[in-house]
Amino acid sequence: MDMSLSTERMATMETRTLRHTAVMVLAMLLAATAAQASVWSGGSANWSSNGDPGWNGTGVPNAAGAVASFTSGGTTTQDVSGGVTVGTLSLSGSPTSDRSIAPTQGLTFNQDGAGAGYAILSNSSSKRLSLSTAGPVTLADDLLITNTVTGTGSYSISITSTIGGTGNLTFSNVSNDTAARPISLGANNNFTGSVLIQKGAVTLANPGFGGVGNAVTLGSSGNGSATLVTTGSVTSLPNNITVASGTGGTLLLGSTHTGTTTSTYSGTITLNDNLSITSVKDVGGTVAFTNVISGAGAVTKVGSGSVTFSAANTYTGNTTVSEGTLNLAATGELRFKIQNANASSQLLGSGTANLDGLFRLDVSALTDAAGTWNLVNVGTLTETFGGTFNLAFVGGATFTNQGGGTYTSGNWTFTTSDGNLTLIPEPATMALLALGGCTILVRRRQ
Repeated sequence: MDMSLSTERMATMETRTLRHTAVMVLAMLLAATAAQASVWSGGSANWSSNGDPGWNGTGVPNAAGAVASFTSGGTTTQDVSGGVTVGTLSLSGSPTSDRSIAPTQGLTFNQDGAGAGYAILSNSSSKRLSLSTAGPVTLADDLLITNTVTGTGSYSISITSTIGGTGNLTFSNVSNDTAARPISLGANNNFTGSVLIQKGAVTLANPGFGGVGNAVTLGSSGNGSATLVTTGSVTSLPNNITVASGTGGTLLLGSTHTGTTTSTYSGTITLNDNLSITSVKDVGGTVAFTNVISGAGAVTKVGSGSVTFSAANTYTGNTTVSEGTLNLAATGELRFKIQNANASSQLLGSGTANLDGLFRLDVSALTDAAGTWNLVNVGTLTETFGGTFNLAFVGGATFTNQGGGTYTSGNWTFTTSDGNLTLIPEPATMALLALGGCTILVRRRQ
């Protein structure tokens, strides 16, 4: 499967994003009225129970579009042989304890199959709604997972059941706090479909978004901040991730797990807007990005821990290490766009940068014959240039390490002491400048 997002694919995902943004509340109302809700009043009775205790209303919910509504806490075991199907499952009202559902015989989400609607898993209470590990959850339709209440406590919705089947997942969470009411996936899921984190915080204890072909979009236009973090001790997320543009908030990726393990993002990351990357790993641990980060956005490293880039990144925005450590591995690259009037992208901030990789210089837009560009803000960063550090041009020559922190290529010089890249014009060009020539043929050796 092609892991890149085609123009048609992106257009489809954007259409889906706008649709979910515009009709989320309406969809929930329609789902609730399309079928009369079965309301649970049975405390910790089994799903198959009807009457009191058990389901009131239209009886045991088990059909495409069926609505299962919980308003109290407790544990319910889904014991209907062969599993049950619902279009909406919700926790609402003012329960005094969390509600846990153990789908022992299986739980399928299906609003209307291939129709325009989608199934809904929602929590509008202050307590937790959990689908436990006791049995599988199957997608037979797209599924919207939504929390509408902020507050304290751990998770708003927690799914440790394995999610299979075919359908797209959309997350909408009013809380963007990873420590207070995030939506959590805990299993190594195997469903097929795309993932949209429309807004708010989503946490993963395992590779919860299925196989590498399941594309992930972080954020959506106009919906504010969105967060995706891993929480497991050793987690590898293989999915390609697209950072949406125009969200109006902060988009955050990384890990909130401490310790000395490595949490890996091995898919590509496309920046249509700026991205913050967090790590709170202890010394010896890191959050590793092993595939290419591309696009026009900027990257900001936050959190006290370490982040490692080991791929040939091509994004052209600034890289800011606000806190903690950024490691550029020997195989890693940062790209710097060199422009007229001494303008360029930069590596800056007040954290630590360990630089063992390559600075790749893009001079395609440069017409100035001379200049000085500050690539690394050594005045505020704590930086180390390692033995394998070097510079090279896009599609051109690699610099020569002259020793003493000086690297050269033709008329170009980079010095680690000040982080500056300098271009000195050739003698013929300097003569024309001295004569006041209006038309200058600039020839730079790379």
